Amino acid sequence: MRREVLGDEHVDRAIARTDAVTADFQDFITHYAWAGVWSRDGLDRRQRSLATIAALVTLRAGKELAMHVRAALRNGLSVEEVKEVILHTAIYAGVPAANAALEVAHPILLPAQGAAAADRVAGGLPPADLLPNLSRLLGDRIRHGLEQSPYPDLNANHAWVLRALPADGARTTDLAGRGGVSTQAASEAVTELVGDGYLERLSDERDGRAKIIRLTGKGVDARSFLDELDRELEARLAAELGGEVSGVLAALARIVAGGRGDSGQ
Repeated sequence: MRREVLGDEHVDRAIARTDAVTADFQDFITHYAWAGVWSRDGLDRRQRSLATIAALVTLRAGKELAMHVRAALRNGLSVEEVKEVILHTAIYAGVPAANAALEVAHPILLPAQGAAAADRVAGGLPPADLLPNLSRLLGDRIRHGLEQSPYPDLNANHAWVLRALPADGARTTDLAGRGGVSTQAASEAVTELVGDGYLERLSDERDGRAKIIRLTGKGVDARSFLDELDRELEARLAAELGGEVSGVLAALARIVAGGRGDSGQ
């Protein structure tokens, strides 16, 4: 039952992490929760998923909630039903708890609406609506990947800085230009990354008053992870588009670059 609801990947990962400290708890979960309660006939899996999500929203158990939102979709609940149970729980568990739950569920639910989005595109969704939705979808997938990674403290703003920074470093103003953002936005992201140990500020040999931003060892490792995440996303896009996607991404990059030039940014 546990594999059917949560999926082989999750269960295999949990078993691989089992050690002398967690073995008894894993045994307890398997026998009482899954072989015992979840396998009873009184409720079907869809109903048990609804009850479980409501309880986890109330407890603000974000990690468990993410796991059971995925399980709910696997059990046949629609995105609308999951959204509705979170909304309903807000009345009894409180709006802050439901708001936190929706933030956890959002990056899981949004990709699940891909089929509906594809139908809208087939019906003539204009590029002006399609591209922002695609950007949000990819951003959510990256955010979810980071949450499940060794670098859960990183966000999308941090990610572009790590990607854009040359191997020999750069000034914050140059970095802002590479990312197409304001110097203030780049400076804020850099300051956070320096504080978390991903970047370091060094004196610029050409101008002692200026600082060069460079990756630390931790930053290099994080960028390698981001590169791998990018390759996984590109492979998924290629599979969904049915072909080579690098040309499409290059064309989009040229459009974005041209748009920045036209807007004077």
